Amino acid sequence: MEENTKKTQKQTENAIGKENKIVTGVIWQQLLLFFFPILFGTFFQQLYNAADAVIVAPSISGSVPLEIRKYN
Repeated sequence: MEENTKKTQKQTENAIGKENKIVTGVIWQQLLLFFFPILFGTFFQQLYNAADAVIVAPSISGSVPLEIRKYN
């Protein structure tokens, strides 16, 4: 039990002692490092939504385009 307590205390000390790198250094570099994962995630979400609108939505509404209908 004491080992776990010491381990937890050491982890807490390490976490408190670490520097938050997003608030130090050159601001535009930090913003870009924060921005690009959001940009890529948004891009793939829009790509998924477009594919969903083209493929799935017409089949649900009953008006399937001719290109898709000939493969079903």
